[in-house]
Amino acid sequence: KHIPDPKVDPLNFLREFLTVLDEMGPWCADRAALALIVQIEKRKIKTPYERHFLLLCLVSTVFVQIRSYCDLVFQQYATELERIEAHSTPKVLRMLEIFRLFRPDGANRSTVSSKAPIKEVTESCQLPSCQILLKEIKTVDFQKFVDRVETVTSSIAIITEGLESLKTSVKSISDAPPLKQNVTFNEKKPRSPFKNGIRQIRQRKKIGFTHRNRSNFHNQNDPDALCALIFCNSKFTTKILYSLLYEAVRSDPQLSYINVQYTVDKSANPITEPKEAEVEHRKQEEVLKRFRMHECNLLIGTSVLEEGIDLPKCNLVIRWNEPVSYRSYVQCKGRARAPSAYHILIVTPKVDQLLAASGARDDLSEQVHRRVCERTSRVKMEEEESDDDDEEKRPTSLSDSNLCLVKNSETIVEET
Repeated sequence: KHIPDPKVDPLNFLREFLTVLDEMGPWCADRAALALIVQIEKRKIKTPYERHFLLLCLVSTVFVQIRSYCDLVFQQYATELERIEAHSTPKVLRMLEIFRLFRPDGANRSTVSSKAPIKEVTESCQLPSCQILLKEIKTVDFQKFVDRVETVTSSIAIITEGLESLKTSVKSISDAPPLKQNVTFNEKKPRSPFKNGIRQIRQRKKIGFTHRNRSNFHNQNDPDALCALIFCNSKFTTKILYSLLYEAVRSDPQLSYINVQYTVDKSANPITEPKEAEVEHRKQEEVLKRFRMHECNLLIGTSVLEEGIDLPKCNLVIRWNEPVSYRSYVQCKGRARAPSAYHILIVTPKVDQLLAASGARDDLSEQVHRRVCERTSRVKMEEEESDDDDEEKRPTSLSDSNLCLVKNSETIVEET
């Protein structure tokens, strides 16, 4: 009987965790550990083999230890924003800085204006004029204020007595016998529910259900209103990035204008798991509907958003990972259709990739140099053997001009 390798799933979980730790930092790695613990518990229920179960338990224990250590380190910070800024990579901080640049004008005026008077009062109380004011307060005769309060209370008592008498008069009028009126009956026939032998169904308005007026919090006609997309290569990165931005929006007043949602590829099989597939479809449609209605102004997704889905014109498109192909790059850039839109690629270069690129450049320059040298030697041999006239020597000058062009193109390749 063929038993699958028990190391495949645990190693995949560890690779996903290390990828998040490398790209986003310890704060996001803590959230990734929590999400992976949930996935491992679901996988433990479905696994039929003991070795698989034991390895999954081992990896789950490792993630629990990582979370406990992160909680111990994060306790020294007062707010969640301080934890994010202290334990995130420059890539994450750069993305948050980009979103702060897109905040609307006057987004934080209310908070600043409400805090400014308190600061002015605390500073003014330290002035010498405060001491003079305290002395004047001590010399005030408070007996006069007491007399005024007593006069006001007596006038209030008089008003209440008048209200009581008014209530008794109104009650006597309401208890009087009603006047006789001529009663007329409506002689109209009741409306028949049938018309020409067909039953007519009237649509009545349901009690308690009113039409919901959709107010676009982010105005669709405002060209400066944020309508942004973030593309990721994996589902797990999308979920962790959503968790990061959700906490950043809650903690940072400069990002309070953002309403973030995410959507990923459908993973449930509609044949074997119809209920899960239906739930995923409904959730995706609800998220896309909110983004189209501008109730959500930031959507995080995978390649499912690149084509085949109707989305509004975006003025900011961010690519979190490097594009997997040129087609993916073009489709991602094509989503930035709004006037003066921005398409940003946030890519972290790796050392091995830089070395590979430099090695490829060296190989290319060496090949070009070899071809140029072979061509020049061939041209010289032809010049020595041929004794033709000047008209027959013109192709040689053309080859020299082509040689200069090749050298110039080689320089351009090295510079790029």
